Amino acid sequence: MTANVNTVAYNTAASRAADVPALIVQGPGKEYTTSLRTATTTTTTSATATRRLMTPKQEVRIAAWNVRTGHQVGQKETIARELQWCKVGVAALSELQLTGSGTTVIQLPDSDKYTTLYYSGGSKHAEGVGFALSKETAASVLCFRPLSSRLAILTLTGTVRTHIFLIYAPTEVSPDSTKDDFYSDLQEAIDSVPTKDLLLLAGDFNAHVGTNRSGWEEILGNFSHGTANDNGLRLLSFASANNLVVGNSLFQHPWKHQVTWRAPNGKDTSVLDYILINKCFHSSLKDVRSMRSADCGSDHHLVRA
Repeated sequence: MTANVNTVAYNTAASRAADVPALIVQGPGKEYTTSLRTATTTTTTSATATRRLMTPKQEVRIAAWNVRTGHQVGQKETIARELQWCKVGVAALSELQLTGSGTTVIQLPDSDKYTTLYYSGGSKHAEGVGFALSKETAASVLCFRPLSSRLAILTLTGTVRTHIFLIYAPTEVSPDSTKDDFYSDLQEAIDSVPTKDLLLLAGDFNAHVGTNRSGWEEILGNFSHGTANDNGLRLLSFASANNLVVGNSLFQHPWKHQVTWRAPNGKDTSVLDYILINKCFHSSLKDVRSMRSADCGSDHHLVRA
């Protein structure tokens, strides 16, 4: 990933830009096609990470949240405020709808606190993903890879190196070819990191994994819900092939703390957002549940581990 590197620097759009880790090495990129666009994949790496975040004594809260939008005036500040209130260290944000890719700092109003945002989007205000990091977490960043408007990877330093894959999967009604391309890109991304490292997948998978554990006993816990759909079966198959477990299904909670999406009518609910972890590290997860109190105007609830 570091061959033929060219030295560049991201421009930040905030007064606290100097506090962002020095992200100065960008790889040559790779052309590939997604359902949205033809994109150039770049790898951006910090020269040094100043803090080892992932250690046995350090508890870090990780979240997945479809925020519906992040480009409207004041929306990023609202998201950052809610993440601070929920004490989230790393948030995988989907449907962020920012264009291009890069990093910026979000200053919380009337506060000295701030959130660092690494984002990956297309040429239009559609789709888009991003990682929102607390000050402490931002100091542990080794690498950010904006792969497309649906996929990005963040690597953190620690006792065990941690790779967080940010997911915004196609909807259930999307063409099979679109779904195939997405999971092909995701598999290529998974294959690019060492299997001995800690892997987390977090985001909006647009999937129902169901309660039928037959054939998925090593992947799916006892606390899932409903009936699997095509996207759910794709997710389970992918998890099985890559020795991942569905974190949401490992912990017993009332339905109100399992729900991750609520329809505009306020009645219809579902689980679409998940946090997965590689099987050998599953005991590192202490809990996974939705946080209904977090509010940024989205129809999705924040899911926190």
